[in-house]
Amino acid sequence: MELQPKYQNFYQLLYCTTIIMLCYTFQNAGKSISYNIYNSQGLTFLYSMQFTINYFISPIALLFMDAIIQKLSMSTVLYLGSYNAFAFLLGAFVVSSCQQADLFYCNVNTLTIAIAIETLLGGVASCLFFVGYPIYINSISNPQNKSYYFGIGYSIYSISSFSGNTIGYFTSTKIEPFYYYSILILGLGITQLFLFKVKDLRDRSQIVKQSFKKMFKQQIEQLKNAFNNKDYQVFVPFLIFCSMLQGCYFTFLPALLKHVQDGITINEHTFLLYLIGGVGMMLGGIGAGKLSQKANLFIVGWCQILFASIFVILGIASFYWKIITTTYAAGFFCGIVFTGSESLAAMITGVLVSDKSYYFVANDILICIGIALTSSISLLLSKSNFEGMIYVIIGILILNILSLIHAQRIFKATIKNSKVQLLE
Repeated sequence: MELQPKYQNFYQLLYCTTIIMLCYTFQNAGKSISYNIYNSQGLTFLYSMQFTINYFISPIALLFMDAIIQKLSMSTVLYLGSYNAFAFLLGAFVVSSCQQADLFYCNVNTLTIAIAIETLLGGVASCLFFVGYPIYINSISNPQNKSYYFGIGYSIYSISSFSGNTIGYFTSTKIEPFYYYSILILGLGITQLFLFKVKDLRDRSQIVKQSFKKMFKQQIEQLKNAFNNKDYQVFVPFLIFCSMLQGCYFTFLPALLKHVQDGITINEHTFLLYLIGGVGMMLGGIGAGKLSQKANLFIVGWCQILFASIFVILGIASFYWKIITTTYAAGFFCGIVFTGSESLAAMITGVLVSDKSYYFVANDILICIGIALTSSISLLLSKSNFEGMIYVIIGILILNILSLIHAQRIFKATIKNSKVQLLE
């Protein structure tokens, strides 16, 4: 039985996103406890540093991404982009090797430089993935299924958090960290090869061959056009503050769990936290996609605000009362916020503003800036003044609410004179 046109290329979507999900399953199986690995050596600042470098270099690298993606096939783009999954595995692998033996690089200065360099390269690769992935979904979808495909795509991708943490929960304590990370890196390398089977369904007949320099200049002009687009400008603050809340999943949650456990980091608890968070991630993306088919995207945005508010309340309760079950619940709602906001950002760009690829580049610049800001704040506060991090998150939530109110008022006020239409 043939698929209806509404679900055209659905099997291609399933294949690509499943391989990507498996790649990030290996990453999450190691990334979730990398905070614990660094903590065992008294190097937790390196964990926050990785996110800060990764997301601060990304906006710069993104200036080149559209030109690179036009030059390469989609399978190559996704293959190279998936190397960002190595960044956090390699960092923890290097630190775990210092637990095995006192090697020549096992000092703070050398480890800081080495991890900074590999994170820098991982940040460039992440740009290829996080721009190429929505472009791929956009290329195989149509106006009827675009929102649904974005929701499905990000939900399947987010299964990696659930599967990776399940694997880690049952195996990490049975294997030495050094060998554990060796197996994960090998598994990731093999799985990546299957990305070469991804079909490129973009219409490349209209692409004019030109030099990389000219394409780079074109990218700059395109980004200027995107940020000068009044419809897009309306959503810029909201996208930044949403991504700042996303950054809490990486840096705030493990530090909160450590605080609740009185400074002790237990791998099983960390994996369970991110396992529950992974369930939230799966529900967040597909929930946002399905809801967008029945309501306008501002309703989806307010649902994200609701889940973010619950996450912040639970985070505050966990901090002051040190209840571990409340911490797990905070991880669940933070997971919903993470993929829900990610898919919402893609839908806002592709549905309400424009589905041109450079808008997704602009989108990722904002997301990277937001997560980098949260990571930087965490780097400064999580060790010396963790309570201050609580107040920062409350402030981010308030700014998130105000920015959505502003976007809704401005967008509805100008909708009558704009070609952009709200989803009915």
